[in-house]
Amino acid sequence: MRRGNYIVYLVCLILFGLLCYFVFRSYNLPGDIVISSWFMGINVSSIDRLMGAVSGFGETITQVIMVSLLVFALILYKKRLEALFVIVLPSLAALLTWLLKIIIDRPRPSDELVSDGGLSFPSGHVSYIVVLFGFLLYMLPCFIRQGIIRTILQVIMIIMILLMMTSRIYLGEHWPSDVLGGAMLAGLILVPLIVVYSKYNQGEKGARVA
Repeated sequence: MRRGNYIVYLVCLILFGLLCYFVFRSYNLPGDIVISSWFMGINVSSIDRLMGAVSGFGETITQVIMVSLLVFALILYKKRLEALFVIVLPSLAALLTWLLKIIIDRPRPSDELVSDGGLSFPSGHVSYIVVLFGFLLYMLPCFIRQGIIRTILQVIMIIMILLMMTSRIYLGEHWPSDVLGGAMLAGLILVPLIVVYSKYNQGEKGARVA
């Protein structure tokens, strides 16, 4: 990364650290209750089903199945490096999310909204979908040359990320700051690993040419 990119990354890391600190010190951050209540006030059955279906993509069993299928497909097409990163990225996101949940120990939205118990910050569903789809978004231009198909897939992935973030608030599983924290954590994981992937990928191409 260039020096400017390092500075931006450092600033994002500091902002994420501050978010973790404020959540740790005060469960209710400005806007959390207002935004959550507004989303959950949208009582439309079709939206309920959509949000439930989208959120289902972040469940553990669905994660395992999706990652396994992606890894199998990548190995089938002899993309072993990419398959490794598809395994590492969600695993690292899950580990760091779990550690932060234990350290910060923030409960899910209270009974005033909806709660199924467990810990809330950061959102594991969001960190998972952002690291996985973020990496796939980065890889797509290298694997799919057809512009229209590539653009359609990219738009679908971006929409899925946004829907996942929305669904976690809408369903009352997370506060908005949990969702923000999950997205920020995923970005902090994704950027350096993409840099590592790019260097290894270029090294492999150079070795083949030589």
